[in-house]
Amino acid sequence: GTQSYDQYSWSNGEITQTVITDSAGAYSVTVTDANGCTGQSPIVYINEVQFEVFADGSTELCAGDSLNLVASSADTYQWTLNGSDLTGETDSSLVVTSPGTYAIIGQIGGCTITSDPFEVNTFNPSLSADGPTAACDNQTIILEAQGGASYQWTFNGNLTGNNSNTIDANETGTYTVTISSN
Repeated sequence: GTQSYDQYSWSNGEITQTVITDSAGAYSVTVTDANGCTGQSPIVYINEVQFEVFADGSTELCAGDSLNLVASSADTYQWTLNGSDLTGETDSSLVVTSPGTYAIIGQIGGCTITSDPFEVNTFNPSLSADGPTAACDNQTIILEAQGGASYQWTFNGNLTGNNSNTIDANETGTYTVTISSN
């Protein structure tokens, strides 16, 4: 028959017959019967299941660009965008062409796990001048680019050596900036 014990002492400090946990770790129980005899269970290891999403490029999309998101191994997959299921998107990878908050729900060993949210943004740089773009002699117009990680200015098709997000336009001509997201 099944033996009954008077005391239970779990490795996590619990003293009940059964323990419910959502924490990874090593668990064991020491039991004591009415005669004071004790016994200890083998250690049971509960591992946290990791579910991750990786991108194969920049998470800032330019017009016409795409990004491939890939999830770590699971038994089944369901991609979501902004909290809603993406119909038919049940593979381990997803080609993304629009911004939003992506995640994937997977089944791993009978557990349902949702990845951390993965933000994909639109790369949307801008360029502005500190006033009118037509100037009088000896007048400087400051041009400012925003929204990028790196900048490269040219004047009349030639590199200026200026890699900041602003340039003093003090000569008549064509100023161009190449703005990169990474």
